[in-house]
Amino acid sequence: MVEEQSIGSDSAVGDKYDVLFRGKLKSGQLSDQVKPRVAELFKLSSEKLEQLFAAKLSYLKRNIDLATANKIVAAMASVGAEAEIQPTKNSKPLLSMAPLGADVLPKKTVEKTTETSPVDHSKLAGLVAEPPGTDVLGATEKIQIEAVDIDVSHLSLEDL
Repeated sequence: MVEEQSIGSDSAVGDKYDVLFRGKLKSGQLSDQVKPRVAELFKLSSEKLEQLFAAKLSYLKRNIDLATANKIVAAMASVGAEAEIQPTKNSKPLLSMAPLGADVLPKKTVEKTTETSPVDHSKLAGLVAEPPGTDVLGATEKIQIEAVDIDVSHLSLEDL
């Protein structure tokens, strides 16, 4: 019988696991004998079987409970292959708080242009800076809007 793999004492009841296969065989086992048994165990075609053994890492099963993962590892061991259990990696990014004032945005490289357009000082001569709140439109530039008297005496706020 196969020993159950120990994942760690911090695993909770709701944790999920992956079962991995790296093409390793139990000691004393021959590839020609183990491959047909693995194919029969997982009902694999010869093409899929060769892909499984040729890959550096294959996931036999993902996101399962620990008891099911241990059953798959035991089944692989019974046919002469070594599988391993790994905690499922959390797909959600972990939240980390940056210290106050830290620059968290990626640094942008600003390309300095060596050519600058010359300033036309003749266009700037007529400009005047006025203090805030100053009316900058002349009397002829302002649009006169006449107030319209609308009869609202027939409207009320009573519930209907």
